[in-house]
Amino acid sequence: MTETRGRGLSGSTLKIIAAISMLVDHTFVAVFEQGYMSGKLYMPGLLTPDGTLNYSHWVWRLGTLMRGLIGRIAFPIFCFLLVQGFIHTSNKRNYKIRLLIFTLLSEIPFNLALRDTLHFGASNVLFTLVLGFVALEAIETDWNVIVRGLAVAGIAALAETLGTDYGASGVLLITVLYLARGSMAMTVLAGALAVLVLPSFGQLTAVLAYIPVAFYNGKRGLNLKYSFYVFYPGHLLALYFIRYLMASS
Repeated sequence: MTETRGRGLSGSTLKIIAAISMLVDHTFVAVFEQGYMSGKLYMPGLLTPDGTLNYSHWVWRLGTLMRGLIGRIAFPIFCFLLVQGFIHTSNKRNYKIRLLIFTLLSEIPFNLALRDTLHFGASNVLFTLVLGFVALEAIETDWNVIVRGLAVAGIAALAETLGTDYGASGVLLITVLYLARGSMAMTVLAGALAVLVLPSFGQLTAVLAYIPVAFYNGKRGLNLKYSFYVFYPGHLLALYFIRYLMASS
Protein backbone atom coordinates (compact mmCIF):
# COMPACT_ATOMS: atom_id res chain seq x y z
CA MET A 1 0.00 0.00 0.00
CA THR A 2 1.43 3.33 -1.05
CA GLU A 3 2.16 5.66 1.86
CA THR A 4 0.21 8.89 1.74
CA ARG A 5 1.10 12.27 3.18
CA GLY A 6 -0.91 15.00 4.83
CA ARG A 7 -4.15 14.53 6.68
CA GLY A 8 -5.53 11.29 7.97
CA LEU A 9 -5.05 8.86 10.83
CA SER A 10 -1.67 7.43 11.76
CA GLY A 11 -1.09 3.85 12.82
CA SER A 12 -0.81 4.91 16.46
CA THR A 13 -4.16 6.74 16.26
CA LEU A 14 -5.82 3.63 14.84
CA LYS A 15 -4.23 1.59 17.61
CA ILE A 16 -5.65 3.96 20.26
CA ILE A 17 -9.13 3.81 18.69
CA ALA A 18 -8.99 0.01 18.67
CA ALA A 19 -7.70 -0.13 22.25
CA ILE A 20 -10.53 2.10 23.50
CA SER A 21 -13.07 -0.03 21.63
CA MET A 22 -11.59 -3.18 23.16
CA LEU A 23 -11.61 -1.67 26.66
CA VAL A 24 -15.30 -0.78 26.33
CA ASP A 25 -16.11 -4.28 25.11
CA HIS A 26 -14.10 -6.04 27.81
CA THR A 27 -15.47 -3.79 30.56
CA PHE A 28 -18.98 -4.93 29.77
CA VAL A 29 -17.96 -8.61 29.63
CA ALA A 30 -15.78 -8.56 32.75
CA VAL A 31 -17.99 -6.42 35.00
CA PHE A 32 -21.55 -6.75 33.73
CA GLU A 33 -21.64 -10.21 32.11
CA GLN A 34 -19.28 -11.99 34.50
CA GLY A 35 -20.42 -9.92 37.47
CA TYR A 36 -24.04 -8.81 37.40
CA MET A 37 -25.52 -10.97 34.65
CA SER A 38 -23.93 -14.12 36.07
CA GLY A 39 -25.34 -13.37 39.51
CA LYS A 40 -21.99 -12.80 41.25
CA LEU A 41 -22.91 -9.16 41.76
CA TYR A 42 -26.43 -8.02 42.60
CA MET A 43 -28.40 -5.40 40.67
CA PRO A 44 -32.15 -4.94 41.27
CA GLY A 45 -34.30 -5.89 38.32
CA LEU A 46 -31.49 -7.31 36.20
CA LEU A 47 -32.54 -10.93 36.68
CA THR A 48 -36.09 -12.26 36.78
CA PRO A 49 -37.27 -14.36 39.77
CA ASP A 50 -36.34 -17.55 37.89
CA GLY A 51 -32.78 -16.31 37.38
CA THR A 52 -32.97 -15.42 33.68
CA LEU A 53 -31.87 -12.11 32.23
CA ASN A 54 -34.46 -9.32 32.17
CA TYR A 55 -34.00 -8.14 28.58
CA SER A 56 -35.84 -4.89 29.19
CA HIS A 57 -33.29 -3.86 31.83
CA TRP A 58 -30.98 -0.94 31.04
CA VAL A 59 -27.92 -3.20 31.36
CA TRP A 60 -29.07 -5.14 28.31
CA ARG A 61 -29.36 -1.90 26.34
CA LEU A 62 -25.95 -0.84 27.62
CA GLY A 63 -24.51 -4.11 26.37
CA THR A 64 -25.99 -3.51 22.92
CA LEU A 65 -24.12 -0.20 22.80
CA MET A 66 -20.85 -1.30 24.42
CA ARG A 67 -20.46 -4.68 22.73
CA GLY A 68 -22.64 -4.52 19.64
CA LEU A 69 -21.64 -1.08 18.42
CA ILE A 70 -18.44 0.17 20.02
CA GLY A 71 -16.71 -3.11 20.85
CA ARG A 72 -16.99 -4.75 17.43
CA ILE A 73 -14.62 -2.37 15.64
CA ALA A 74 -11.48 -3.28 17.61
CA PHE A 75 -10.50 -6.61 16.07
CA PRO A 76 -10.73 -5.63 12.37
CA ILE A 77 -8.53 -2.61 13.10
CA PHE A 78 -5.97 -4.76 14.91
CA CYS A 79 -5.95 -7.16 11.95
CA PHE A 80 -5.26 -4.25 9.60
CA LEU A 81 -2.45 -3.00 11.84
CA LEU A 82 -0.94 -6.49 12.04
CA VAL A 83 -0.78 -6.62 8.24
CA GLN A 84 0.85 -3.18 8.16
CA GLY A 85 3.35 -4.30 10.78
CA PHE A 86 4.10 -7.46 8.84
CA ILE A 87 4.72 -5.47 5.66
CA HIS A 88 6.89 -2.77 7.20
CA THR A 89 8.80 -4.46 10.03
CA SER A 90 12.52 -4.82 9.48
CA ASN A 91 12.66 -8.05 11.47
CA LYS A 92 9.69 -10.38 11.13
CA ARG A 93 11.22 -12.95 13.47
CA ASN A 94 11.55 -10.50 16.38
CA TYR A 95 8.05 -9.14 15.68
CA LYS A 96 6.58 -12.64 15.88
CA ILE A 97 8.53 -13.59 19.00
CA ARG A 98 7.48 -10.40 20.78
CA LEU A 99 3.86 -11.02 19.86
CA LEU A 100 4.07 -14.63 21.01
CA ILE A 101 5.61 -13.70 24.38
CA PHE A 102 2.78 -11.29 25.20
CA THR A 103 0.26 -13.78 23.88
CA LEU A 104 1.37 -16.28 26.50
CA LEU A 105 1.55 -13.63 29.23
CA SER A 106 -2.02 -12.56 28.44
CA GLU A 107 -3.68 -15.96 28.58
CA ILE A 108 -4.27 -16.12 32.35
CA PRO A 109 -5.52 -12.49 32.60
CA PHE A 110 -7.80 -13.14 29.61
CA ASN A 111 -9.42 -16.18 31.18
CA LEU A 112 -9.73 -14.58 34.62
CA ALA A 113 -11.30 -11.36 33.36
CA LEU A 114 -13.57 -12.65 30.60
CA ARG A 115 -14.24 -16.27 31.59
CA ASP A 116 -13.76 -16.08 35.38
CA THR A 117 -11.98 -19.43 35.18
CA LEU A 118 -8.91 -21.12 33.74
CA HIS A 119 -9.59 -23.71 31.09
CA PHE A 120 -8.39 -24.88 27.68
CA GLY A 121 -10.55 -24.01 24.71
CA ALA A 122 -10.84 -20.22 24.95
CA SER A 123 -7.64 -18.43 23.98
CA ASN A 124 -6.98 -14.70 23.84
CA VAL A 125 -7.06 -12.68 20.64
CA LEU A 126 -3.27 -12.37 20.45
CA PHE A 127 -3.18 -16.09 19.61
CA THR A 128 -5.30 -15.26 16.56
CA LEU A 129 -2.93 -12.49 15.57
CA VAL A 130 0.11 -14.77 15.97
CA LEU A 131 -1.48 -17.44 13.82
CA GLY A 132 -2.48 -14.79 11.28
CA PHE A 133 1.14 -13.64 11.18
CA VAL A 134 2.28 -17.21 10.54
CA ALA A 135 -0.32 -17.51 7.77
CA LEU A 136 1.17 -14.43 6.10
CA GLU A 137 4.62 -15.98 6.35
CA ALA A 138 3.24 -19.07 4.60
CA ILE A 139 1.81 -16.90 1.82
CA GLU A 140 5.20 -15.27 1.27
CA THR A 141 7.05 -18.57 0.85
CA ASP A 142 8.04 -19.88 -2.57
CA TRP A 143 5.85 -22.95 -2.15
CA ASN A 144 3.33 -23.99 -4.77
CA VAL A 145 0.20 -21.82 -4.57
CA ILE A 146 -1.93 -24.85 -3.66
CA VAL A 147 0.44 -25.76 -0.83
CA ARG A 148 0.35 -22.19 0.44
CA GLY A 149 -3.44 -22.23 0.36
CA LEU A 150 -3.52 -25.51 2.27
CA ALA A 151 -1.08 -24.08 4.82
CA VAL A 152 -3.34 -21.06 5.44
CA ALA A 153 -6.36 -23.35 5.72
CA GLY A 154 -4.50 -25.53 8.22
CA ILE A 155 -3.51 -22.52 10.32
CA ALA A 156 -7.11 -21.27 10.28
CA ALA A 157 -8.30 -24.72 11.38
CA LEU A 158 -5.74 -24.65 14.21
CA ALA A 159 -7.12 -21.31 15.41
CA GLU A 160 -10.60 -22.82 15.47
CA THR A 161 -9.36 -25.91 17.35
CA LEU A 162 -7.59 -23.80 19.96
CA GLY A 163 -10.72 -21.69 20.45
CA THR A 164 -8.91 -18.41 19.84
CA ASP A 165 -10.96 -15.22 19.69
CA TYR A 166 -12.58 -15.11 16.23
CA GLY A 167 -10.94 -18.45 15.39
CA ALA A 168 -10.54 -19.33 11.72
CA SER A 169 -12.46 -16.21 10.70
CA GLY A 170 -9.80 -14.03 12.31
CA VAL A 171 -6.94 -15.74 10.45
CA LEU A 172 -8.84 -15.53 7.17
CA LEU A 173 -9.59 -11.82 7.68
CA ILE A 174 -5.87 -11.13 8.18
CA THR A 175 -5.13 -13.08 5.01
CA VAL A 176 -7.75 -11.15 3.02
CA LEU A 177 -6.38 -7.79 4.22
CA TYR A 178 -2.87 -8.85 3.24
CA LEU A 179 -3.94 -9.91 -0.26
CA ALA A 180 -5.73 -6.56 -0.72
CA ARG A 181 -2.81 -4.52 0.61
CA GLY A 182 -1.96 -2.80 -2.68
CA SER A 183 -4.95 -0.46 -2.57
CA MET A 184 -6.75 1.23 0.30
CA ALA A 185 -10.03 1.03 -1.58
CA MET A 186 -9.56 -2.72 -2.04
CA THR A 187 -8.50 -3.11 1.60
CA VAL A 188 -11.66 -1.39 2.85
CA LEU A 189 -13.93 -3.25 0.43
CA ALA A 190 -12.37 -6.67 1.00
CA GLY A 191 -12.23 -6.18 4.77
CA ALA A 192 -15.86 -5.06 4.97
CA LEU A 193 -17.05 -7.97 2.83
CA ALA A 194 -14.98 -10.41 4.90
CA VAL A 195 -16.54 -9.38 8.22
CA LEU A 196 -19.98 -9.65 6.63
CA VAL A 197 -19.33 -13.14 5.27
CA LEU A 198 -17.10 -14.80 7.86
CA PRO A 199 -19.20 -16.41 10.62
CA SER A 200 -17.37 -15.36 13.79
CA PHE A 201 -18.01 -11.63 13.53
CA GLY A 202 -21.75 -11.87 14.09
CA GLN A 203 -22.68 -8.20 14.16
CA LEU A 204 -22.75 -6.02 11.07
CA THR A 205 -21.29 -3.18 13.12
CA ALA A 206 -17.81 -4.68 12.64
CA VAL A 207 -17.95 -3.06 9.19
CA LEU A 208 -17.69 0.34 10.94
CA ALA A 209 -14.04 -0.48 11.69
CA TYR A 210 -13.19 0.34 8.09
CA ILE A 211 -14.27 3.96 8.44
CA PRO A 212 -11.16 4.92 10.47
CA VAL A 213 -9.06 2.43 8.47
CA ALA A 214 -10.03 4.27 5.28
CA PHE A 215 -8.38 7.40 6.68
CA TYR A 216 -5.05 5.69 7.41
CA ASN A 217 -2.27 7.94 6.15
CA GLY A 218 0.54 5.40 6.09
CA LYS A 219 2.43 7.01 8.97
CA ARG A 220 3.42 5.30 12.21
CA GLY A 221 2.58 8.26 14.44
CA LEU A 222 3.48 8.01 18.12
CA ASN A 223 5.94 5.32 19.10
CA LEU A 224 3.60 2.89 20.90
CA LYS A 225 5.69 -0.19 20.14
CA TYR A 226 5.29 -1.83 23.55
CA SER A 227 2.36 0.15 24.92
CA PHE A 228 -0.37 -2.08 23.52
CA TYR A 229 1.48 -5.26 24.47
CA VAL A 230 1.48 -4.06 28.10
CA PHE A 231 -2.02 -2.61 27.90
CA TYR A 232 -3.63 -5.84 26.74
CA PRO A 233 -2.87 -8.09 29.75
CA GLY A 234 -2.79 -5.04 32.05
CA HIS A 235 -6.35 -3.92 31.41
CA LEU A 236 -7.62 -7.50 31.69
CA LEU A 237 -6.00 -7.93 35.10
CA ALA A 238 -7.38 -4.56 36.20
CA LEU A 239 -10.92 -5.53 35.16
CA TYR A 240 -10.63 -8.85 36.98
CA PHE A 241 -9.53 -7.15 40.21
CA ILE A 242 -12.24 -4.51 39.89
CA ARG A 243 -14.88 -7.24 39.69
CA TYR A 244 -13.24 -9.12 42.56
CA LEU A 245 -13.22 -6.01 44.77
CA MET A 246 -16.84 -5.23 43.87
CA ALA A 247 -17.89 -8.77 44.78
CA SER A 248 -15.95 -8.60 48.07
CA SER A 249 -17.40 -5.30 49.23
